[in-house]
Amino acid sequence: MVKVLGHRGCAGIGPENTIRGFKRAMDLGVDFIELDVRMSRDRKLVVIHDDKVDRTTNDNGYVRDLTFEELKHKFIDKEVVVECHKNDIEVNAWVVDEVEDIEKMKEFGVDIISSDYPDRVLEELKS
Repeated sequence: MVKVLGHRGCAGIGPENTIRGFKRAMDLGVDFIELDVRMSRDRKLVVIHDDKVDRTTNDNGYVRDLTFEELKHKFIDKEVVVECHKNDIEVNAWVVDEVEDIEKMKEFGVDIISSDYPDRVLEELKS
């Protein structure tokens, strides 16, 4: 039996190398998903095909010359959370440190907020 691999998720019909694209490919029923991984300047792994970020982001430069923090493709929004929840997928917002971002994640209804400042998250969740 022939198996189907979604290239970069489903790059031809959705945003490539993104959770949304991978989800779309799974919804279509592919057997495998291919993704590309590169290393940032601070030696963190990031999912991106090109060696430069120019084509797929609103930034420019080589992946290898940018830190993970500089590269960090803010993809989470209410639509992503709703779609994940429809499919029994929990959403972990990673790494949310600023109060305004914590408030957004709370509004979006994420399941987990990962933070370097859990005290801020706990305080915002009280309100």
